[in-house]
Amino acid sequence: MKSTATICPRCRRGQLRRRVNRLTGDPYLMCENYPECSYVSDLDESEWDENADTPRFGMPTA
Repeated sequence: MKSTATICPRCRRGQLRRRVNRLTGDPYLMCENYPECSYVSDLDESEWDENADTPRFGMPTA
């Protein structure tokens, strides 16, 4: 079973992946089910654990 910290809060099927904007270099989270799910969230680098594939904060469950 997938961790609730990585499940997309919109579609609840895909995992959130860390991506970097090619133009600005800013990090963000994006659902792996794009384009079916268009969830995107800004990400502060201080919230990211570089040794893990998940954010350090819990995603909303509702």
